[in-house]
Amino acid sequence: LDGSFDSDGCRTLRSFLDPKESCRATDAAIAPDDTIIVIGNCSADTLPERPFIARLTLSGGLDLGFGAGVGMVTPALPVASAYAQHFDAVTVRPDGRIAVLGTFEMASNGVYDLELGLVQFDNGGSSDTSFSDDGFQSFAFDLGGDNHDRARDLALHADGRLLALGETKLLASRQTLALLAQVDADGHPDSGFGANGKR
Repeated sequence: LDGSFDSDGCRTLRSFLDPKESCRATDAAIAPDDTIIVIGNCSADTLPERPFIARLTLSGGLDLGFGAGVGMVTPALPVASAYAQHFDAVTVRPDGRIAVLGTFEMASNGVYDLELGLVQFDNGGSSDTSFSDDGFQSFAFDLGGDNHDRARDLALHADGRLLALGETKLLASRQTLALLAQVDADGHPDSGFGANGKR
């Protein structure tokens, strides 16, 4: 363990939303300025699962230039049609903006299911509303079975496009399928990829 990192090589994170919360980091990325972006999710008996984004300095401390002087943000749901969110993967753009892939419980015509969702934040931790016009882009594959699409990983192309990886299970055939979704640099579905950005 690197003793120069938080004095013992290990940094624990929590949201402080609940005194009995359980928090789990799910991914991390190095930003262009060498800070460390960490995402995860916290929950408790009286706390519905809530994601967090933290930015750490090279020495492992919370970067107080992020999250309005706190070093961490716990984002609210991005749109009114989302009822729950779980952050799974993160990447950082060359200008410091943070793109996050998550699994979102969405409502459509009175039906709830899980969909892949991309959220983008500026380098201060606020929602980047220039991304997909409101900071959020979801993808509903809905291939049958339980219609639950789960996020797995996220990659950033050199030209700014984002490629999201997910999976879904087809209950009748007992198959698990890989899902790919791609957006352009502005967060809109990439019409040149699969069917309106989905494959």
